[in-house]
Amino acid sequence: MRTVLARRFLFALVALLAVLFLSAFGLSMARGAPFHKAVQEAARRSTGYLWAVAHGDLGVSTSRQREPLAAGPVIATTLGRSLMLLGTALAIGGGLGVLLGGSAARRRRSPWATPILFSSLVGISMPSFFLALLLQTAAIRFNQATGVRLVSLGGIKGSSLWLPALVLAARPFAQTARVTFIAISQALEEDYVRTALGKGVPWRLLFQRHVYRNAAIPILTSLVASIRFALVSLPVVEYFFAWPGAGEALLRAIRRQDDALVYGLLLALGLLFILANSGVEVLYRWLDPRLAAAGSTRVSAPFHLGIGAAAQELALWLVDSAPVSAFLRLLRRQPRPQPSAFAEKVHTLALAQSVGSPETLHHKERRRAWLHGTLLNPTLLLGLTLLFPLLGLVIAGSYLAPHNPYNTVTLRFVDGHIQTPPFPPGHEFPLGTDPLGRDIWSLILVGAQQTLLVASVVVLARIGIGVALGLGSGWFEGSWFDHAVVGLIDIIAAFPTLLCAMVLILALGIRQGISSFVVALCFVGWGEVAQFVRTEVVRLKSRPFIEAALITGNRWPDLLSHHILPNLLSPIIALAALEVAAVLMLLGELGFVGIFIGGGAFAELVVFGPAYYYSDVPEWAALLANVRSFARSYPWMAWPPAIAFALTILAFNLTGEGILRLIERVGASFTRLVNRYTAAGAAVVVAVVLVVRAHVGPLAFYRPLATAFDGERALAHVRALTSPEMVARRPGSPEAERAAEYIAAQFAAAGLQPAGQRGTYFQETVREYLEFTAPPALGLIQPGGQLESPWTWGKDYAVAPDTYPQRWMASGEVVFVALGPFPSSSTGTYPTLRKLPLADKVVLVPDRKTFDLLARQSQMAAALILDEQPGSVERFDLGIKLPTGRHWAGPAFIVRPQVAEALVAGSGTTLEALRARASELQKEEVFLQPLGKKVFVQIPWEERRVMARNVLGLLPGGVGTGGAAGEGGGSTLQMDDQLVVLMAPYDAPGMGPDGTLYPAAQDSAAAVATLTELARSWQEADYRPKRSILFVAYVSQGVDPNHSYRRIPEAKDFLSAKPGFSSFKIWAVVQLGSLGDAHGDALQVDTGSPLLGNLLTNAGRRLRVPVERLETPVNLMVVQEGMPFTPAGNPAEEEAPRVRVSWSGKEWVSGSNQDTVERLSARALASAGRVISLALMVLGREWNY
Repeated sequence: MRTVLARRFLFALVALLAVLFLSAFGLSMARGAPFHKAVQEAARRSTGYLWAVAHGDLGVSTSRQREPLAAGPVIATTLGRSLMLLGTALAIGGGLGVLLGGSAARRRRSPWATPILFSSLVGISMPSFFLALLLQTAAIRFNQATGVRLVSLGGIKGSSLWLPALVLAARPFAQTARVTFIAISQALEEDYVRTALGKGVPWRLLFQRHVYRNAAIPILTSLVASIRFALVSLPVVEYFFAWPGAGEALLRAIRRQDDALVYGLLLALGLLFILANSGVEVLYRWLDPRLAAAGSTRVSAPFHLGIGAAAQELALWLVDSAPVSAFLRLLRRQPRPQPSAFAEKVHTLALAQSVGSPETLHHKERRRAWLHGTLLNPTLLLGLTLLFPLLGLVIAGSYLAPHNPYNTVTLRFVDGHIQTPPFPPGHEFPLGTDPLGRDIWSLILVGAQQTLLVASVVVLARIGIGVALGLGSGWFEGSWFDHAVVGLIDIIAAFPTLLCAMVLILALGIRQGISSFVVALCFVGWGEVAQFVRTEVVRLKSRPFIEAALITGNRWPDLLSHHILPNLLSPIIALAALEVAAVLMLLGELGFVGIFIGGGAFAELVVFGPAYYYSDVPEWAALLANVRSFARSYPWMAWPPAIAFALTILAFNLTGEGILRLIERVGASFTRLVNRYTAAGAAVVVAVVLVVRAHVGPLAFYRPLATAFDGERALAHVRALTSPEMVARRPGSPEAERAAEYIAAQFAAAGLQPAGQRGTYFQETVREYLEFTAPPALGLIQPGGQLESPWTWGKDYAVAPDTYPQRWMASGEVVFVALGPFPSSSTGTYPTLRKLPLADKVVLVPDRKTFDLLARQSQMAAALILDEQPGSVERFDLGIKLPTGRHWAGPAFIVRPQVAEALVAGSGTTLEALRARASELQKEEVFLQPLGKKVFVQIPWEERRVMARNVLGLLPGGVGTGGAAGEGGGSTLQMDDQLVVLMAPYDAPGMGPDGTLYPAAQDSAAAVATLTELARSWQEADYRPKRSILFVAYVSQGVDPNHSYRRIPEAKDFLSAKPGFSSFKIWAVVQLGSLGDAHGDALQVDTGSPLLGNLLTNAGRRLRVPVERLETPVNLMVVQEGMPFTPAGNPAEEEAPRVRVSWSGKEWVSGSNQDTVERLSARALASAGRVISLALMVLGREWNY
């Protein structure tokens, strides 16, 4: 026993250290750190946290309170509430499950047994969010009908415990009832039970002394597994019911970067799970002493090879299994093995006593067995009844949809009244719409394909990894490999599955699409498959046929592939169906907390109201992201996706359970279905599908047309825009006017219709900016008051971009300020920073993030931002002045390290020492170091207000054909009222205060050149879109005071240029950025739209141009807290799916005087332009892309 306890203690220590490191690593990567830096940061934070814990310090928590609190009491309070909730749920679920399962086992041959078991499957299949919604709605309806309030619907009142406890109890109840039924049923069939009954032992004593004791181990195992199930759903349940426990606190801490609370709660929950496992293991040995003896049994030598021997046999097996040999074996027909003469004689004698020939009787037996296993298997029949329609939706869901799931309806007239979405269910929209006006029923039908595809890919990955590791672990039982696999499984099990998957997805990049979800969901789930396979291998390898094959000289890879794996194939197929249900459950719960494929985008439904988080790709999990906010007001938005998940999970659970019963009843083997011939056929089918997909479809069709884009022509446009006549194209200047006329002429030549004011291509706009009348100054104030300027503007320092000075001059003592990590704040305020005495100080900060925090919280005289990035001080942009109160109003400069070193010199420290101190700061820790020097800063500027012109050209759409039933299926679709906006900047900062020209060749000229060449190439290719496409060359310097002081206009701002444009529905917005850098090699895509991102990625793959998906972080505070839009730090509204496209290269050139046409190449412009052209051609004509 001491050895067992010591081993469990060491494992618990290793597991908790792994949980801590993985948590720190995942959070670092989720915040944008590269892999190697994330590893270093995780090691540093883990060791720092352990050192602090060893000294009794659990850190500071700031995720809920305005003032920081010690993390220890917060952990104790929230964990206590969760333990109370979990204890209540397990007591209810476990107690009722044992009672119901035992009752069903005693009556296992009565008609009541089947409904009881079916109810357990239903309970396992109910997602927690669906059951929570169901119980909450029932409680509300009961209260409305009777006036009696049975329970509280949220908070921590006494009656508010019952609803979340019942939701958490559902899966433990179902799991325990099912396992209890099976265990007690098996025990009741044992000989010792019959003996006891024959001796007249009463049923009550029989169960107490014999049945329950022998069935206790699987029942206890199911209870421990129920703890893990409950921990998976705990964050969702607490979040739904606003129960302030550990799960809700973890979600809040992750989104607000409260690392101390994250580490503490994850370690506490991991320790809880490990203690439960350890306690049950000790209890096992007390209940069944045979387990202790089995634990000391040594593995037989034939199964315990060393590393070298095992590797040698594997290498020999791989050589023998070379493709040529495998192909020859595939062609060589092997005779079916015949039974021995003795077995055939015994079988003949046994059948001779019956009527009929042996063959006839054998076929009758098999038919009878199949009849019982299929037609008399209600679980399988019901599962397949639900599953086949779902598979039909995967194939034909888009054709059955009554509406285009991508289409939005913003207004409609009903009985003379104007209605805005979301529209309730009715004749036009059977299940209603979402707040964007998209049909819910169509989203469900079309979204089935994406949802089930992701689940299937994840399950294939889980099965592949789990089977491979399970086979090796089970065969080499007791070896170092086995211990490593089992230990890794236990470590992953100690991490709450939902939170682990969430952190992994954010770390890998939620914008990366399906790949990050597949990796994350496979990582958290392969262990269950491996455990199952390992157990079966350990059971099978002691069978006589394995020992016989081993004696004949078969290598272990041959034994696994030819003898073990075929016997596992049938249960693995059943397990795969159950795994699909488990993956769907996890996908739904992730979607409920705002984690779905692609990350989505935000829409502002009401000014300063809660944001609506949505995905432009129909997918069920995305429809659940706003359930908590909209379920009570618009229930039709919540029920359809929740019911879709519940029914689909139930279908796969019933099917998997039915297949298991079929195997038990019939001994069904799928080796005849899955063999070398079917595998070869499947490979041929996959190859044919890949070849066909490469040569058919919209991308293949439009690919030749996209090659009409000419990089040399685009480069010629760049040369024209950066020529002396147009290089200084500052808004309102003659050069900018000439550039606008030039672009309009190109639009006209390409056949675009005028889309501006008064029948022209131009839309007038007001721009305000600050023009520097002299180079900004930064210098030292000597003790005698003399001014000294040892540094040069544009070489040693520059005005920080995106700062908004209202004071043009400031001076003061220099103070170095560094901040530890500060979490996101829902209020945008940090009392710690507001109290800093910086009102008359010039603050030197180590990075831009520190400046952004201080600029919103404290009043500084001026700021100096240390920046070592190449080209940072060479950049120049026109200044912006915002209205008073919109932002910190002081001057801010970017300074090079030599400036910072000069300021630090003589202060008793060094710049490197200050940086090292800054890197060691803990959560919300502030470090101030006076440097003993005084400086002055000066930005001489004058306010300018000018009239500028955007250039707009329209390529009108036509009537096209669609594919949606009810709207098409070959019928015509009206798509020309859907508008794709293609926009690019064309202006430049012009001449700097020292006379330097800034051509902006990459930043704007190349983008607008690509725009004009796209229009020309489409005219040459005779491309006619079905959706209308608006080409926009816009002014980007300065701000527009008439449109909320925005620098970059929104797409809807252009619709006011021409009468009638307001009827257009903006379908997508494509913004062109820096393009054409000769040193670049990939197209960069930045979007919250999975649809547009995948379209550009696939277009690049067709044209063999690398495409990089940039990661735009998702603000989970907006998703989970319903945070409204405010001017400070919230995501910008997206009126339609938006994507920004740029070309990789040397970023330091952007904005500097080095951004010239000589740095561009026709090849880079052609590569980027053709990918953009191909993607836009598909976007402009295809309904489903």
